[in-house]
Amino acid sequence: MQAQIELFWLNAITYRTVIRSRNFSQTRIVNGSIIEEHNTGDFYPRWIQNFVETLLNPIPKASVLRSVPGTIPVGVQAHACISTQADSEPGETANAQVCFQDAEPRIASTGDFTRSVWFDDFAPFGSQQIPRTLVNDLPAHLLVHGQVTLLEPLRRSDYELLKAKEFTSPAQQIETTLVSRTTAESLIEVVPNPGLTTFPVNYTSPSTEQKVSLSGSSSDPFTGSNDATPATIYVRTDRLGRVQEAYSDSADHDPTKDAAAIARALTLQFKPLLINGVPHQMEAPLILPLRITIDPKTSH
Repeated sequence: MQAQIELFWLNAITYRTVIRSRNFSQTRIVNGSIIEEHNTGDFYPRWIQNFVETLLNPIPKASVLRSVPGTIPVGVQAHACISTQADSEPGETANAQVCFQDAEPRIASTGDFTRSVWFDDFAPFGSQQIPRTLVNDLPAHLLVHGQVTLLEPLRRSDYELLKAKEFTSPAQQIETTLVSRTTAESLIEVVPNPGLTTFPVNYTSPSTEQKVSLSGSSSDPFTGSNDATPATIYVRTDRLGRVQEAYSDSADHDPTKDAAAIARALTLQFKPLLINGVPHQMEAPLILPLRITIDPKTSH
């Protein structure tokens, strides 16, 4: 997971983002309702988008969080948070949180269902204190570190870069929409259960290889048997409905169960998510019942 992100910012409706990574690159210029977008690659990964969205909008669902009643303590010893009310939908897709640190106070972390980012290494920039380190906490506590390597006022010579030269239609843009678990389940197209699926996974140590077999359960729409253990998974599809990213979001974080759930999620195929007739990337929580058997094999 390596990428470089550049942001040229004039105001909330006039800016330019440039993403460079091995499998995906994008230049996006926003002039109000006019958007020019050029992509290399067909899938926009969540781990990159988390950093872009944090730069553009550090606090997700800020208007909702501002309406939460009550007060919280702030100070050097305090680490208090403002959170939305718990949501009944599994995966808590409507929830958001902002946490504070120090006496100013500074933002310690922010998050919602799609992203959780921690802030550190604050340094002055004009009258503000800006974090130079951003840590993207993906599900299963997979940490991706981002470092601000250059921060300077926008130069007058950069203004030309903020002007869109052409209009990119919505059908040509890569947009991602968060949906509920029930909506995602209704879009499942292929039942991935030709029988037991076996794959190797490193579990206890690099010197021990485990053979893990998994199958589905009839208690979910993916079919299978009833003697299964549920696993919570985050999935993100491309615009064709193919799962490109999957992370375990189960509370127990059992390595074998997580690996089995991720492998199963990556076999799923969804109908394309259409918004106003335009296919979008989709992200959603899923609950996958699994039946797992482990056959330890010693590596030589």
